[in-house]
Amino acid sequence: MRDNVKEIDNNVLESSGKEYINFLEDIDLRTGLIYVKEFYMIVPYYINGEENGQVNKKRWSKLLDVLYMKDSVEKIVSRYRDFVKHEKFLNTRCAVIEDWLRSLWMQVSRLWLSDTVSLLFRSYNPTVHASQSTYVD
Repeated sequence: MRDNVKEIDNNVLESSGKEYINFLEDIDLRTGLIYVKEFYMIVPYYINGEENGQVNKKRWSKLLDVLYMKDSVEKIVSRYRDFVKHEKFLNTRCAVIEDWLRSLWMQVSRLWLSDTVSLLFRSYNPTVHASQSTYVD
């Protein structure tokens, strides 16, 4: 936009363009990215028709199930193997959802574990994240 304003021959219009750019930057700095909306969708992973039992559970009991530490090593390895075996179904499910969203002209990107951790950290610790940001203007 700045490049377009520099090309204007009329001084009054160029000045107005610069003021408008400054106005937009000021709004952006004060209120954040008001022109960009980001939405996140979580695609659940269920195998063997467990959807109904898992969906109807309370969040607290789901969390406690995940944190249940009395599982044996064999049970943990078995769960990991089940996940690896059914990972292609999860990937297929995600691909279908991504294609559907792209057909609605939405930009879609899949977040992996490190991206998700970073997103949660930014969301719940905005001041700490800002001080650790590597963004350079």
